[in-house]
Amino acid sequence: SRAVCRMPFAGMAAGFDFSWREAGPIFLAADDLAKDKRPEEVLTAAKEQLDVARESGDKQAQASALLASTLGYLDLGASEKALLIAGDVRRLLRVVGRAEDEVTAVLLIAALQLRSGAAEDALCAAEEAQSMCKERGDRKAEASSQCALARSYLQLARPEEALRAASAAASTATLVGDKRAQAGACILASQALASAGSAVAAQGRAEESVALYKAAGDKHGEAQALRSLAEAHLLKGDAAAALTASGDAAALSVALGDDAGRAGSLCITAEAQRLSGDSAAALKSAREALMLFRKAGDNKGVQLAKEKCAALRSKSAAASDVDTASSGAGISKAGACCIPGVSGPGGLAVEPWVNCLRVCGTAESKRLSGMVAVVTGASRGTGKGTAQMLAQAGAVVYVTGRSSTGSPTDPTVPSTVDDTAAGFSKAGGTGVGVAVHMDHTQADDNRALVDVVSRNHGRLDILVNNAPCNAPADASASAWLQPASIGSDLVASTAFDRTAQTLQFAPCLRRGRGLVVDFAEAGAHNSASGAAVAEQLRDRSVHLLSMAPGCVKSEKSMVSAQQVGAKLIDLESTRFSGQAVAKIAAMDPAELSRFSSSHRALCTAAAARFELDGYTHEAEVQTFATSGRTTFVR
Repeated sequence: SRAVCRMPFAGMAAGFDFSWREAGPIFLAADDLAKDKRPEEVLTAAKEQLDVARESGDKQAQASALLASTLGYLDLGASEKALLIAGDVRRLLRVVGRAEDEVTAVLLIAALQLRSGAAEDALCAAEEAQSMCKERGDRKAEASSQCALARSYLQLARPEEALRAASAAASTATLVGDKRAQAGACILASQALASAGSAVAAQGRAEESVALYKAAGDKHGEAQALRSLAEAHLLKGDAAAALTASGDAAALSVALGDDAGRAGSLCITAEAQRLSGDSAAALKSAREALMLFRKAGDNKGVQLAKEKCAALRSKSAAASDVDTASSGAGISKAGACCIPGVSGPGGLAVEPWVNCLRVCGTAESKRLSGMVAVVTGASRGTGKGTAQMLAQAGAVVYVTGRSSTGSPTDPTVPSTVDDTAAGFSKAGGTGVGVAVHMDHTQADDNRALVDVVSRNHGRLDILVNNAPCNAPADASASAWLQPASIGSDLVASTAFDRTAQTLQFAPCLRRGRGLVVDFAEAGAHNSASGAAVAEQLRDRSVHLLSMAPGCVKSEKSMVSAQQVGAKLIDLESTRFSGQAVAKIAAMDPAELSRFSSSHRALCTAAAARFELDGYTHEAEVQTFATSGRTTFVR
């Protein structure tokens, strides 16, 4: 949790002797932004500040906003996302030349890597932080990096190296007069000694840590030091002393409202009670620890408490659980997630069970509820399939095209935007379809569309540019008699018209999710104007992607194939492109920003892999047939 991360890392789960209170102004600004807010509120406030900072070009404010997002994701338990954003923070700090805060960011990255179990990566980050501190001559931060090394070595089961790093950290902290850092280093030294089997030496370092934390007035650190002391007593076989130390640690955790710390103390208490021969009391303590770990959202702690309960419950006790009313819910059959003595007798063998991950037709699939989308050229083909998938995900979808009832644009495929909008309910969607009859080659029509969306909704979340803008050609002349410039004119006009359409919607997009997808042919991703606009809009929270569908099973391609007797293979459905767009649109703002930065141009299979019928498409792989005989893969 964020409360844990604010405390000295050496005493808590993250593992370093650094505190937010000792950080630079960028970290403190992030802490102020996240203070007294729920995780969702923190992420919303951070996004708003990030947008303002990007408009003004203030890199330091951007770093503070991203740090606040890191805290929000930590509160939600999304350590991987927090780690990705911490990497972005470090890059920003390097750009603005904040060397002191960059060291802090590296230590934060190492802490998050430790929490994710990536001890090798954390070790590399800690070594880098130590080198940076030595170059700057920052002894206080060097102590923090040495503690980071010790914690990494402990996770890698290398106690001797952990002891050397912890001892060096304690010496450095003593030189700078930092008692809190010295106490954190003593805890790490005690843990390293305990891992090496030196119980007496581990007890001595733990007692030293308790005294230092008391002198510094750090209750969180004192509770952690008492737990380390209790573990050292257990290693010596002194159950009474271990009970006393763990009881004192639990009392401090109760006063601080630290459920995870109290649960850890109860686990040690359970082991001390087992050692003294009171198995019933030990099982009770382990069960209480399990409940507290669940309340705190500590999955590793939950697993530890479950193992402790299983080890303390004998076969005879398990058998008696069935005959007696020991389960609080009155359940006599073991479930998959049974809590001993509460939801059923956990001593019984778990029976086979089925875990349902998704139920079709529920609100779980309505990922885009409340969003507003515009899909141009949606009478048929990819545009129609994309609009159907966005509506199925719950969005309000404006579908545009020149076709209307009784007046299709292609006689061979008599479908219209009215049919597309009316068919959303048949496709299983809950979104609203709005048919707009217009010609995107007319500037007045484009301006009118922007006015309608702005007036009705005030924002736009998703813009899909699918309608082509055809260059003028001589309809009476054969293809080989057209002017040589017809191809370049087509590409130029399409890029210009789509770019102009995107810029007209820019104010609405900035107030919404801000996703723009241009459908393009493979190899025609990067027009100069589109790329330039994408770079300018990304800093304003508008993300422009160029997406190339593969061979699409559209209405027109099927009619053409039937006319010439061609056999089409490895086709994408028209809805597959819509799946890709819907998946990208459902990303949270930070994830969408990173995705658009690394995927300026992509194929549909890079975002979505499975068709509605389960068929799998591979990204960057295209199949085609030659003379109907040989199939090649490129």
